[in-house]
Amino acid sequence: MGADTNDAPTPTGRYDMKRRTLDLLFSIGGLGLAVLLLIAGIVLTSNANFANDYVREQLGAQHISFKPADQLTDEEKKADCLVEYAGQRLTTGKQAERYRGAGQCCALQDSVGE
Repeated sequence: MGADTNDAPTPTGRYDMKRRTLDLLFSIGGLGLAVLLLIAGIVLTSNANFANDYVREQLGAQHISFKPADQLTDEEKKADCLVEYAGQRLTTGKQAERYRGAGQCCALQDSVGE
C-alpha cells in the first residue's frame, strides 16, 4: 500500500472509493434490478394468462350465449352490449360483465315500467 492509493483514510477519517469500484457496484446493482424486473414480468404474464384461460374454461363449461340479434326485444336492443355481442358465446370476463350489466339494466327497466 503506497501513498498514491485510495485505501488510506483522508484527514477527516473517511475512506475514498475508487471510481472503478463505484462503477462495478452500479453495474452489478443495475444487472440485479434488470433480472428482478424480468422475473416479475414473467411471473405477472404467467398469472394473467392463467386467469384468462381459467375464465374462458369456466365460462365455456357453462355454455352461456348472448341472444341472437333477431331474438332481442326492443328494450334489449337499447343495451349496446347485447347488440354488440348478439349470438356470441361468453368466453371472456369483459363479455360476462356486459352480460350481467345488460341483464341488470333490462331488469331495472322492466321493474320501472310496471
